Amino acid sequence: MPWRPWYQNSNQELFLLIPPNRLGFSNNESIVHMLLHNGTHLYHMHITDVSKKVFSQISYVLMESIAMLYIASVLKLIEKGYEIESELGKSFNTKTIRAFLAYGLLERAVRVLYDYDIHFGGIELDKWLTNIRQNQGLNLPFYRFATEFHGLPGLPMSYMLGLNTFLLSENKKEIFLGNSELFKTEYIKNLK
Repeated sequence: MPWRPWYQNSNQELFLLIPPNRLGFSNNESIVHMLLHNGTHLYHMHITDVSKKVFSQISYVLMESIAMLYIASVLKLIEKGYEIESELGKSFNTKTIRAFLAYGLLERAVRVLYDYDIHFGGIELDKWLTNIRQNQGLNLPFYRFATEFHGLPGLPMSYMLGLNTFLLSENKKEIFLGNSELFKTEYIKNLK
């Protein structure tokens, strides 16, 4: 995906470029996010043969779903008393990192509403942004995804749909390894 920092060179090797201050959070929150989110992607790619599938819609959704699941698992650990400072040092703050990770999951949930209203309901982007900001009271950077996903119906919604589908599936291991589909192909064709 061109707006994401993942690239593939002519040798089919994948690499990740992280622009500075991309998310507007401190280095510590960004480091934890990179360790959790991108580290999950790297691990997933390492143990599966995704080199041929990494840029397909289904592979992308599956990789994002797994990363979100891992972040949700870390949030559950924090709720049970886990403190990041115990492993990463005093310069890290569990409460701030918890807020950052929860913020990311909340943003992905709001993408469902965005996708439905914009791509399927025909609401203009500026009108949607004005209405949602007034109704939700969240600041502008929260909605940076709105222009990022504009014109890509189904993709913003697929993050949460993929996560929930994976959680409810009976064959998680086979889906994770790429041996079974996350979604039935005919459903994805209907999103185009």
